[in-house]
Amino acid sequence: MATKKKVVKKTQRRGPIHGRKLPDVPSKLLNAAVDDLEAVERSKRFAVNMANFVYEAGGPCEVCLGGAALVCSLDVKRDVYGKPSLYAYPDSARQKAIALDYFRQGEIESALGELGYSEDDIDSVTEKLGCHFDVCYYDTNPTLFKAQMRSLARQLKAVGH
Repeated sequence: MATKKKVVKKTQRRGPIHGRKLPDVPSKLLNAAVDDLEAVERSKRFAVNMANFVYEAGGPCEVCLGGAALVCSLDVKRDVYGKPSLYAYPDSARQKAIALDYFRQGEIESALGELGYSEDDIDSVTEKLGCHFDVCYYDTNPTLFKAQMRSLARQLKAVGH
C-alpha cells in the first residue's frame, strides 16, 4: 500500500528562513539583521512589529529587528506554555537580539554593553561615534530605517567593530 506524501505549501514551511549563525561582530550582526528584516517583510509567516521580539496572536508571528534575526536563524522558539518567547532562545542569541533592539533605538553604548563589551571598549567606540545614533521609527519610514541601520553598521565597521 502506497503512502501519500503530505504536500506542504511554501507559505506553510516551518523552520528558520536560512538557519545561519548570528554573527558576533556588531557591524556584521546589524547587517545580517537588516537582511533578515527584509526576509521577514517578504514572508507570509511573519509581520514586522518593533514592539515585539517574537509574538503570535492568531495571525502571522510578529517580530522586531532582533526578533527577525532570531526567527531567520533559529526559527520560532516556544516557552513551556507553547507561546513564542524571547526567553526560549539560548542566552547568546537572546543577548544579540536585545543588542539589536538597542541599536534600532540608536543606543550604541547599551547595545555594545549587551554584547559583553568592556567599559574601555565601549568608551573607545563611543568616543568616535557617540553614545547615541539618531534613527527614525521603522513604522514611519521602513526604507529610511533600514538605510540608517546599514549606515550605523558601516560606522561600526570603520572603527573595527
